[in-house]
Amino acid sequence: GGVLFVSELSPQTFLAHHQVFGKIVLPAAAHVEMALTAGLKIVSPNVWLRDITIHRALIIPTNQILPVQTVLESTIDGYSFTIHSRFNDNWQIHTRGEIIKENAPVIFAMNLVELRQRCTVSIPVANYYQLTHSVGITHSEKFQALTELWQAPDAIIARLTLPTNLHAEATLFNLHPVLLDAAFQAASALLIDRGIPYLPVSLDALHFYQQPATQLWCSVFATSLPNEHSPWLVTDIQLLDDNGKLLVAVQGLRFQQINVNAFTDDNINNYSQWLYEIYWEA
Repeated sequence: GGVLFVSELSPQTFLAHHQVFGKIVLPAAAHVEMALTAGLKIVSPNVWLRDITIHRALIIPTNQILPVQTVLESTIDGYSFTIHSRFNDNWQIHTRGEIIKENAPVIFAMNLVELRQRCTVSIPVANYYQLTHSVGITHSEKFQALTELWQAPDAIIARLTLPTNLHAEATLFNLHPVLLDAAFQAASALLIDRGIPYLPVSLDALHFYQQPATQLWCSVFATSLPNEHSPWLVTDIQLLDDNGKLLVAVQGLRFQQINVNAFTDDNINNYSQWLYEIYWEA
């Protein structure tokens, strides 16, 4: 059987603070939160998400409410899900993935001191946001949850803090998109010196163990950097509390270079131009 969740996205919310080439674009972290919320309500209080792919950017108009649906269909081991938006009276699919019941979650801790010792190069957060803005990805005030950032050649550790003007509604979310997006931002910092816009387009798995507080740590480990053989940045991410306890684990998060032409006014109404050109390893 199927289950339908209906929601509306407004340009008058914090989502307006996440823009790509001047358009309000729903961040990948918000796609994850929509699927996670559906899974926690329908499947189990212990779920994980598998094989999520964002096929089309979900652009929120600046002058109207955008209807959105999350559709669940039962499978052998849980549910598949798709996320749709209604554009010109047509429902279009943006995202696909699976929701699986977590039978016996194994929660562990990581050594924050060791992580800090490994990541010795401090990256000024203001510089990070200036550089992302310069390549077309704008994180305004409510999407600036990165507060500290340290880097090694293949790893990142970051301090994440939900902006205070979002605290009042923080409990409305299981995994606040601003915090998860900040973790994704931290991962993309591995590519910040390339001067090219990258966005997350897919992930292999996300395990949700506990709702994060408004302050937390994030560790990032790169498993593949873009090169002449593969366009991907592939990372694993852990969200940790102040004791290093694992709250959320993301495996196989893939970033890909994005094309400004997909977001121009000429193409904004043409869904075929919103497609991310997904590369698959042979």
